[in-house]
Amino acid sequence: MIKGFRQIAVLTGISRIFGLIRVASFFYFFGAGGLLDAWFIAFKIPNLSRRLFGEGAASASFIPVYTQQMHSDPKKASILANTTMTAIFALLVTIVLFAFAGIWAYLKFFNVNSETQTILHLVSVLLPYIITLCLVAIIAGILNVHKHFASPAAAPIVLNIVIIGSLCVGGWVFKLEPANLVFVVAGAVLVGGLIQLAIQIPPLRSSGISIRPAWDVRTEAFKKMLERQIQTRAIEKIVDERGLTAYTMNFQHIGESMATPFYVCSKLMSRGIGYGGEGDVLTATLGRPLNALSSAAKFDEFFCADWKNNRILMSHMGESDSRFIKQGSSPRLAPRDALLNPHTCAIYRFQAEPGEVTFVNISPVDGREYRVVAGLLDIVDAQILDSIEGPHFQVATRIPVGMFLERYAAQGGGHHLYIAKGNILNGLSIFCKQLGFDLRVIEGV
Repeated sequence: MIKGFRQIAVLTGISRIFGLIRVASFFYFFGAGGLLDAWFIAFKIPNLSRRLFGEGAASASFIPVYTQQMHSDPKKASILANTTMTAIFALLVTIVLFAFAGIWAYLKFFNVNSETQTILHLVSVLLPYIITLCLVAIIAGILNVHKHFASPAAAPIVLNIVIIGSLCVGGWVFKLEPANLVFVVAGAVLVGGLIQLAIQIPPLRSSGISIRPAWDVRTEAFKKMLERQIQTRAIEKIVDERGLTAYTMNFQHIGESMATPFYVCSKLMSRGIGYGGEGDVLTATLGRPLNALSSAAKFDEFFCADWKNNRILMSHMGESDSRFIKQGSSPRLAPRDALLNPHTCAIYRFQAEPGEVTFVNISPVDGREYRVVAGLLDIVDAQILDSIEGPHFQVATRIPVGMFLERYAAQGGGHHLYIAKGNILNGLSIFCKQLGFDLRVIEGV
């Protein structure tokens, strides 16, 4: 696993370099103007589709079920994978065809300006890329389950090279005008998508899976996958329709029919919705104010101490927050063995962005009075630990960790807390003063 994360880190770094070259090439050939804006707008459509169908709830509901099937019956797991890809392919083809029809009708029956026409024509060319992009994302999830990381991480590099190559060849060799060159690049994206898909096939076959059409939608595994997706959507709908600014879950009361919904908890937390695990309503209330005071704040837990290096491992079951992802690295959706019920669940694993953070804990004292314990820590630039299955990162204390924990416990600090980016102690002091909370800042940190 450590080797896999190193592969991801190296390939992601290379991808970021080519990404910078790609952006620079766009500005060089198109300039900062309406044509470049049209390209960026049109290219957002495939990326949004990938988040929904390839890396969103669809993938989060598929990967845990696929993992369970793989351990119990690899043949059925292969059938599930092919059925899922066939279903997503059919759905995306339908969406693309309806989108084609909608764009054609809009251009035919309405008067639109030249900029809008350019955007819609670019969207028309790029629409088929939605299909290959989402299939690549689903296949990447399958390969990650089989501990194959290189091909999925290399896919963005391939696309960047194809785009840069089309810009250079079209602009320098054929001397195309920008208005024509942009459509050449759009066509190159389709070619790049096919290459991205092609490079996933060999490792997929080595994992025992051959891509072929399948429609076994009546199997228990496929039904279970759909149920998980409905459950995920239901939780989001409850939070959104009721306008909740914070919520909590007691995972012991979920029942055996539903997997622990760590994916949706992580997704909502990354939106700034307050969250507290295991029914911790009080800690959940910190989410909204701390997100207002900082660029990102997340629920977490002091898990265990590294006495030798003066560090603390931060980890709580399976929740995470994408806003803490280290720049230049990529999260990976991964299965986690059953927690509290017999179902494998989906979690995100990633390296956290190193830097200064503020920890904040709240606890009740003397009836209706509340005490807030806070201080500063530093997220360490550390590799993912293979021995820790859930999302995690490490923080360094600014005094010996034993002294820190002793002072923290003396003030009544508990293991659940919030981590906020940066130093927000001044804002936190004002917040606590307004609400009459007793703020205790750990000295020396």
